[in-house]
Amino acid sequence: MTSPDADGITTVTLTFSEGAIGGITEEIPAGFEFASTEHPANQTLVDGNRVHFAVIEEEKIVYSLKATGDIEGNPNEITGTWVDLRSEGNETAVTNNEAPGYGIVSGFLAITCIALLRRRNQ
Repeated sequence: MTSPDADGITTVTLTFSEGAIGGITEEIPAGFEFASTEHPANQTLVDGNRVHFAVIEEEKIVYSLKATGDIEGNPNEITGTWVDLRSEGNETAVTNNEAPGYGIVSGFLAITCIALLRRRNQ
């Protein structure tokens, strides 16, 4: 994770082991909002202060946060849940973006919601 630049943008990089398949839900701290990602749009869902990513054999996901006018949180306080779909329900709560590691329900929900939203918008 980078420190905020002059425009208040923080870049977060999550890395995964080769062949990872699962889902991540990131909890964005108060005072920040999701800005952008290069991750495929059909594998990303922004929902308030949560960002869900479907991971299908990616080695990394990079996304950016923008500081809002009133920074209450610290980007180092980002937490999340990683669900490894190859390990029969193995889930790990992660802080400070130590990926992989992130909730079976959250990951499954993220993947399902992304698929349903994409179908609805077609």
